[in-house]
Amino acid sequence: MASAALVYVPCGNVMETHRLYEAMATGGIPLVARCEASLRDWMPAPPEELVHGDASGTGAHAGMVATARRLMVNPSAADALQAETARRWAAQLDDLAGGVRRLVVAAIPRRATEASRLAAL
Repeated sequence: MASAALVYVPCGNVMETHRLYEAMATGGIPLVARCEASLRDWMPAPPEELVHGDASGTGAHAGMVATARRLMVNPSAADALQAETARRWAAQLDDLAGGVRRLVVAAIPRRATEASRLAAL
């Protein structure tokens, strides 16, 4: 997967599977099989370009093949799509890191208070 420019991301129980995140982490362009009626906010790739098929998965393969062919004959479009996918992925990771940071900062005063209370016992 690390050397692939386009990565097939089949559905699991839902569209958000580890395969999507592995594709993103290796810099590939994920071609996602739709298996849900609606796209979610978490989708770190441009869904209008990369999610194929209907909610039942029908038409996913044909859409993925068409997208792959289109991108293979137009490397600049593939590069632009890969850059947009990487930008969205980085933004999602930054947002996640910010959320974790806020949780940790909020927990530190509570831990200090708990430690002081326990030391007094």
